[in-house]
Amino acid sequence: MYMYLTMLSDERGECSPTIDQIREDLGLYSTSMVFEALAALDDLGFITRIRAAFPGIRARRNLYRRPSCESTLYRLLERGRIDGHLRSTNPTRAPASAESQALIEEGLAALLSEDYERYQSTAEEEKRLVLMGLLASAAGPAVLD
Repeated sequence: MYMYLTMLSDERGECSPTIDQIREDLGLYSTSMVFEALAALDDLGFITRIRAAFPGIRARRNLYRRPSCESTLYRLLERGRIDGHLRSTNPTRAPASAESQALIEEGLAALLSEDYERYQSTAEEEKRLVLMGLLASAAGPAVLD
């Protein structure tokens, strides 16, 4: 579902397919499957949904947006889905490979830039909260929506 919405998105990261269009395009049997998937993506911060009016269409419909990377990471940290090292907190998940962990660290260094040193020097038990603060300041007020 996330990839589908991403492929439909314009340069601003927005798209507005109808629930029936999503169901048909993805070959799903019911609209409830679409609603559940969209709710999960919204809850985890991978998309945001707003009701919007569109020119030439009388009814309002959903506008889907991809939030910033900072916003999505913040939401996952806030919900306890990942830890301060961006690892899944789900105990049934296999740990990330060394290569994956290296890519995550490289991405964090690029994302946090000059604040990466501060993050790295933080005590293990405080990494999650420090990272949330750094992400909130990097993304601005939109991260808290």
